[in-house]
Amino acid sequence: MRYAICDFDGLIIGDGEFPTLDDAQASCSGFGWVHPLEPAQNVTAGAQYVVAGEVMDLPPKPAAHLIYDVSAGAWVDPRSEADWLAELAVIRAATFMTRSDFAIRCREFSLLTEAEALQVARGEVPAGIMDLIALMPPAEQFEAEIRWSAATEIYWGNELISSLAAVTGMSDWQRDLLFLIVWPVPLAAWPEGQLHP
Repeated sequence: MRYAICDFDGLIIGDGEFPTLDDAQASCSGFGWVHPLEPAQNVTAGAQYVVAGEVMDLPPKPAAHLIYDVSAGAWVDPRSEADWLAELAVIRAATFMTRSDFAIRCREFSLLTEAEALQVARGEVPAGIMDLIALMPPAEQFEAEIRWSAATEIYWGNELISSLAAVTGMSDWQRDLLFLIVWPVPLAAWPEGQLHP
């Protein structure tokens, strides 16, 4: 006999032929249960669920991050704020700009004068950044200047960028905008219009 294999929430995750109900139940022991199917009945894993003994189609999924809550009969956001922040941390760690794009964006945000932006684009170290380097331990200053001068890509998490943001009062959210970061989809639990914690 054919059975739909369901997870503990009732979502169909597969199907198969089994000689007996015991065999079918043993096949998903520890992660779900089975539902007997009619001889001509077909099911689609990930697109249907079983509730009150009936196979039902999932409604259209409105967003990729949602999961279907069978008991609530609705798509829900399973993410916590910690999940959201962890996703953002991964995005930030991988985000960078070319040196020239960074210089242009800093000028647009009034973080650098035109002359300083041109210096950054040429790989030079403007006075404002030299001031930040001067605040570092003496043993680290030379390496920081070399790395800044040689960098062709400027990362969101660059130590000097973090210092520049702190000195200018720029929040991490504003730095995200500077680097054109697209934040993860807001949590469903947040009020309408809230984009980040």
